[in-house]
Amino acid sequence: MRTDFPNRQRGPHMTKMLKISAKGEVFRDPNSKTPTGLDSPQRVHLHASVDDRCSFGLLRQAPSLRDTDALNGDELVLVLDGELGIIGEGDSEAILRAGDCAVIPAGRRCRIDQSRLISGIFMHSRSDGSHSPVCAKEIVRLDLSHNLTPTTFSKVDLLLGPIPRTSNHTWYSEEATGFSAGVWSADAYSRKIASFTYTELMHFVAGSAVLTDEDGTAFSVAAGDTLLVPVGTKCLWHSEEKITKIWCVQE
Repeated sequence: MRTDFPNRQRGPHMTKMLKISAKGEVFRDPNSKTPTGLDSPQRVHLHASVDDRCSFGLLRQAPSLRDTDALNGDELVLVLDGELGIIGEGDSEAILRAGDCAVIPAGRRCRIDQSRLISGIFMHSRSDGSHSPVCAKEIVRLDLSHNLTPTTFSKVDLLLGPIPRTSNHTWYSEEATGFSAGVWSADAYSRKIASFTYTELMHFVAGSAVLTDEDGTAFSVAAGDTLLVPVGTKCLWHSEEKITKIWCVQE
C-alpha cells in the first residue's frame, strides 16, 4: 500500500473524516481507543457542510415521537442497534431494525418513533428553497438482498493495481438537490490520493478498507462501521477483500 504524499506538510492536524463504530461510538482521532465524548440528546449533530446544506449525526433513544411535519430536505436514517419506527399518513408504520436503512423524501409528513432505538445515524440534505418539493415519493428502504448491477470503475488512472469488479444499485436520487443513496460493492483494490468532490456517508456491510488522508491519518473501517468523508477530503483507499457498503452522497 502506498503511503507517500507529494508535498505533504507535517504538523498538527485534525482529520476531516469521522468514524462511527458498530456500537455507535464516535471517533475523530483514529489512533484513540477512547470515543469522543457526547452529550445525550436524541439527535446529535456531528458535522455540517460549510454551506449548511448537509448535516450528519447520531440518533439516540427518545421517549416521545418526533413529528417531521414536512421535512425541509431528504433524510437518510440507518439503525445501528434497536428499532426505529417511521409512522406515515394513515398510521402505517415501517420498522427499521439493526442494519436497516431508509430515505425519507423531502416534504414527506411522518412521525419518527425512537423509543426502542439504541443508536442510529442520520444524514440530512437541507432544501435551499429554490424548489418546493411536492412529495409524491414514498419512503424508500434500501434492500441489501437486491441484486446489484455490474458497473465500470470510473477512475482507472488512479488505481495502483488491477481494475476491480464493481456493482451498484441506486435506491434514491434527487437531481434537484444532489442527494442520492444506494448500495455499492467492489473487489479488493488500491488507489492513489484523490479529492472527494462530494460529501459521502459510507456504511460498511461487508469487508474492510483503510482510508488515509493527505497528512497520513488512517481510518480502518470494517463491517458495521460508518465513515463520513466531507467534500474536499483528499485520501487514499486500500482494501484487501471484497467490500459492500451503503452509500449516501450530497453533491
